[in-house]
Amino acid sequence: EKYYIKKNLNWVKDAGEIYLIINIQKSQWSKKIYLNWGIFIKQLIKHVPSSSVGSHLGGRLDNFVDSKILDFENEIPMEKRLEELEKLINSNPYDLFEIQGTKNELVNLIHNSGILSVVLLAQEYLGLSSDFNR
Repeated sequence: EKYYIKKNLNWVKDAGEIYLIINIQKSQWSKKIYLNWGIFIKQLIKHVPSSSVGSHLGGRLDNFVDSKILDFENEIPMEKRLEELEKLINSNPYDLFEIQGTKNELVNLIHNSGILSVVLLAQEYLGLSSDFNR
């Protein structure tokens, strides 16, 4: 069974042909957090990444949970926040937590998740058209 390695606010999973990273990002202006995910394609990198910065593709999981849960300026009990986050993980949006990173899986993930930007190197690797980001 594959597991995540935690470093600061990043969890990195070696998942077949990719590294999947889940990241908690703190807002600069409030007590809100954002839940980011990033994927690095192993064939396109030299080292195991330690954060989602510079990932080949990625997005946010925020839209799968009530935004109030991620805002710590309100009085929602921690138990309720954890319960909602556990539901998010168990729902496995886009099958993200099970993906192994085959080209077909990644292309399907891009189309199903509404990712608006994929780095050019990953576009070429996945055989996506050059006007993908337009």
